Amino acid sequence: MDQNKTLLAFVGSLLIMLTFQNFQVMPEDLVGLQPVDEKLREVHARELLGSQYRRSDAAQKSDLGDLHFKLYQEVRTQLPKNHRPKAFRLTQAILKESAKFGFDPVFVAAVIKTESRYNPLAIGGVGEIGLMQIRPETAFWITKKYKITFNHKNELKDPVKNITIGVAYLDYLRSNFPDKAYRYIAAYNMGPRNVRKLIAQNKKPKEYSTQIFKHYKETYARLTSRLVNTEALLSAQN
Repeated sequence: MDQNKTLLAFVGSLLIMLTFQNFQVMPEDLVGLQPVDEKLREVHARELLGSQYRRSDAAQKSDLGDLHFKLYQEVRTQLPKNHRPKAFRLTQAILKESAKFGFDPVFVAAVIKTESRYNPLAIGGVGEIGLMQIRPETAFWITKKYKITFNHKNELKDPVKNITIGVAYLDYLRSNFPDKAYRYIAAYNMGPRNVRKLIAQNKKPKEYSTQIFKHYKETYARLTSRLVNTEALLSAQN
């Protein structure tokens, strides 16, 4: 019985992989991807979207089954061609770190899209490095606070380490601006001190958070249109 279940899971996973790549077998073992914690995803999506959540693609649960597989497809599609072999590792890092801190992984993907257009080697105008465009001084500070091993700024060119540090920094900012999502989103771009200055002046930082929400909603729109019914695929082999 257990052997039949194992065979069924293998066949189903193979069919999923074939479907995701237009019937070209992929090099990664997608079975190892960490599933999305739906409760955590929904809580954060509601936090981000507020009253817009119910009418959003983020609320279309029937279209978001096997979201971890769909997110892999999104990451692989967005990456520059020469970096696509890293898609599995990057997707796994997004899923793992998002679950650790209670983020919607699609939000993390939107930050990456906004910051670097998925270029792991991107360098910003003031020294930001990698997928999540982290400044080395920020990396040294936040890794010490979160007890993440980090010894040299070049480690930020490692996309997995970059995601690990970037999501930890988002968690720190979220804990410092718990009332309004747009505040910690803006702080990721302009720094918490500048956001507090705007708040003190009764001003709302909008430009960067608007970009993030744009990519967040666009990513969900793509994910809900990429329907892969894995239950049906598995049932067909029963």
